[in-house]
Amino acid sequence: MAVPVLGLLFPPICPVCRATGSFDGAGSGAPCPECQRSLAGAPLGFGPVPPGLDWVCSAFRHEGIARKALNAFKFERRTALAAPLASLLAARLRGLPPSGNLLAVPQSGVGGRFRGFDPAAAVAMELESLVDGHRFLPDLLRRTGPGRQRGRGRRARLDGADRFDVRERLHGPVVLVDDVLTTGATLSACAAVLREADAGPIGAVTLTRRV
Repeated sequence: MAVPVLGLLFPPICPVCRATGSFDGAGSGAPCPECQRSLAGAPLGFGPVPPGLDWVCSAFRHEGIARKALNAFKFERRTALAAPLASLLAARLRGLPPSGNLLAVPQSGVGGRFRGFDPAAAVAMELESLVDGHRFLPDLLRRTGPGRQRGRGRRARLDGADRFDVRERLHGPVVLVDDVLTTGATLSACAAVLREADAGPIGAVTLTRRV
């Protein structure tokens, strides 16, 4: 079979390792088969449940190939990674209620302007189509300050966790979706305002967890 001319001129590039190849069946923008195998075998991000949450599940430890894939997704704007990363997260979910509302943890204004897209919202949108009985509610949860968490030390994160509010009262199970779990302070702050809005039980899923 002849190789398409465009495939020769512009061969697919893995968004994680930057290797080129045919990537048969991988889909546009998906990781190469080697990175997909590495991600499928990467360890789960186990750890304690942050205060205010009923459960938490992180697809990976924040290390190795998982960290590399997340960094490519968030900071190199490899937005096509949202679908394959969400698929891996869905395959590893534990304790998910049979139905619920998916809420993306809002990014800071600084982070949003820097990245140009919302990684947590992109993953939540993909999860809606992958997990039966769950719907994504965009923009229902809002961040009100003080700013981005990345680069702040553990004590600063815990003492100065961002504040959130909810646009309307929300009954029933909630699943918070975020990219990485560090101290859990942000997830706990989100859970606190959701409980005030009569939501519950409240769980969270993240792509990676620092352990």
